Amino acid sequence: MLESVILEPEAAHKKTIIWLHGLGADGHDFVPVGQMLGLQKLGFKLVFPHAPVRPVTINMGQSMRAWYDIKQINLMGDRDISGIEDSLTDVKEILDNEAKLVGGYKNTIISGFSQGGAIALQLGLSINESIGGLMALSTYLPIPDLITEATADFVSLLQIHGVFDPVVPYALAEKTKNELEGLKYTVDFHALQMMHEVNPQALEAIKSYLIARL
Repeated sequence: MLESVILEPEAAHKKTIIWLHGLGADGHDFVPVGQMLGLQKLGFKLVFPHAPVRPVTINMGQSMRAWYDIKQINLMGDRDISGIEDSLTDVKEILDNEAKLVGGYKNTIISGFSQGGAIALQLGLSINESIGGLMALSTYLPIPDLITEATADFVSLLQIHGVFDPVVPYALAEKTKNELEGLKYTVDFHALQMMHEVNPQALEAIKSYLIARL
């Protein structure tokens, strides 16, 4: 199982959030966000997995923590399907384990930023379980062809994206939103005046979404 940074709840354990970092970061990246939002006091357990270290083509083949290889600036071109599938398997193992600990998948939430958000979104929409929430931050859906129509019990998903994002173009986020809505998913979409980041406005939207899941 992937190594993870874990923040245990400070109140009765109600939900577990699995939070996936972006390319080149690690599980520590979003720990301050979880602490800043006071999620542990609300009964959230937070799990921040470390992605494996692998060469990344677009970064001159340098090895870094990455959920999959990125081969082109065009994120939908020449996708590393096998790498994506491997990470989906790795994160699903963590999800399965946490679901057993917290009383079922309905009490788990999957979140991710950028490349981690791509894995979070793909996994959350692919598993045959009704999870408690899904947050896609500054990201996109890497393999849309594998997603089927939403089931009646699927909760709304939170999608946040900066209109000035130079890494994951806003048009790609909008395309993801439109594809999901076409499959009858309810998308709580926030287009914010920011770049490839999580700003205070995004943090407020995240906290509101999570509190609504309690």
